[in-house]
Amino acid sequence: RVRPWLEKEKNRRRILVWGSFSAGFLSIVLLFDIIVMPIYLREGLEIRVPDLLGKTYDEAYRLSGKDRLSLVIDGRDYFDDAPNGCIASQRPLPGTLVKPDRRIHLIISLGPRSFKIPNVVGMSPRDAELSIRDAGLTLSQKRYRSSKKYPPGVVVDQQPKANAEASEKTGVVLFISR
Repeated sequence: RVRPWLEKEKNRRRILVWGSFSAGFLSIVLLFDIIVMPIYLREGLEIRVPDLLGKTYDEAYRLSGKDRLSLVIDGRDYFDDAPNGCIASQRPLPGTLVKPDRRIHLIISLGPRSFKIPNVVGMSPRDAELSIRDAGLTLSQKRYRSSKKYPPGVVVDQQPKANAEASEKTGVVLFISR
């Protein structure tokens, strides 16, 4: 059944053309896969990303320049665990293998955020607690003491004192009159 089909000259030419086309296409694909793509991808030239965390931008620039890596500052933010002016975050992460001329994205620390402690003396405990939360702080304790100056149920003192600078983790202690 196949033989009569192959005996026609037109069908043999079709097979020859498709075979030649397929062989040529396969040769081009292999050429790209074996020769062109490794050159384009610079295979074997990977660089390990240095650990830039905790370093200043100038230190990081010197370190990355040796490896032909460029630095991009994506922003600045508050970090409790990184001093002001130091790198707090980087992408790609330290130790990652990358190609030369790759960009390292950085976030620079503004240091720990400081908050101004509000004056809550003379307020009700509920209003004082809301004022402390609005300032970005937490209420750590309520203590009671006698007061001749304030009626019962009013905040008579606070620790830390009003207008002091404090970190986000600082808890405010309220002293309430009995």
